[in-house]
Amino acid sequence: MTGVRRPGIGSGSARAFAQPLALDGLAPGGTSAGSRTRPKADPGTGLSRRRALAAAGMLCTCPGLPLAQPGAAAPLREAPLRVALVPYLSPRAMLGQFEPLRVHLESALGRAVEFHTAPSFAALIEGVRRREQPFTLLPMHLARIAVADWGATLVVRSTRESPVQLLTPRSLGLTRPEALRGHTVAAIDPLSITALMLRRWLREQGLDGSVRVLHLPSANAAAKALALGEVQAMSVAQGQALDIPWVRPDALEVLGHLGQVLTPCFVAHPEVPAAEVLAFRRAVLDFSAPASMRGASGAAFVEPGARDLEPYEPFAEQARRMLDESARRR
Repeated sequence: MTGVRRPGIGSGSARAFAQPLALDGLAPGGTSAGSRTRPKADPGTGLSRRRALAAAGMLCTCPGLPLAQPGAAAPLREAPLRVALVPYLSPRAMLGQFEPLRVHLESALGRAVEFHTAPSFAALIEGVRRREQPFTLLPMHLARIAVADWGATLVVRSTRESPVQLLTPRSLGLTRPEALRGHTVAAIDPLSITALMLRRWLREQGLDGSVRVLHLPSANAAAKALALGEVQAMSVAQGQALDIPWVRPDALEVLGHLGQVLTPCFVAHPEVPAAEVLAFRRAVLDFSAPASMRGASGAAFVEPGARDLEPYEPFAEQARRMLDESARRR
């Protein structure tokens, strides 16, 4: 987009995210992956009374309006627009954090909108490949796969650059990378860019094989493990950490800068009509995030450029190989 600086993803200094962990206010366990923001209708209730009467031709008509034809079915409401979210937080935390955006989209689009998550990054990207929902919030390297390999449309991209950092409690006194030998580092999904950057950093530091990497379901699970002393460090993007409301300042040390990334973007599968893509783009661009959306959830978006995803190809290629290996094992 004209006038927007093309962001990079290489290592670079950025203001450290130095916030301590306090478990006060930690939400109870999340709902199951794939959980939705609105409950399904109870199948036992059947049609609403009004729709049942309409279907039976029993509603009164207004003067001047044509009578319903005998046996004519009542018109059905438009199905909810389904949108999948990358699961960098637990399902409950993820859906709660993005609820203001869902409400805004419903208002802007004039239809019900349903957000859901996936149990893993692999399940999320498989849902994109199989076109299970029109729109998906994806990390940039997986969006590269969706667009370059499967013909998806990049709808909007974030303007927020997020440093990826290796954080450790100050109380442990780990101030040099080599001090991690024999310790455990938490990371989220192996396909996440934060996990891929961690692996790269460990190789560069000569620590590959000397540090255990523990993959946890979400950034809030990793932060909790760090607070409880179950791990000694965690790899996290600042945009992810800021979306965990119970993380507090001054107890974490930045042990390593792993890189810099743009927060997730929205893609549409190839069969979504152009008019629907345009309407969704306009609605997202018009969203003003409340103060509660401090991290990646509150990022501002812009119309994408043709080459926005190119810098993420090295990480996309790693993800492709991992997905291929997983498919062969099945």
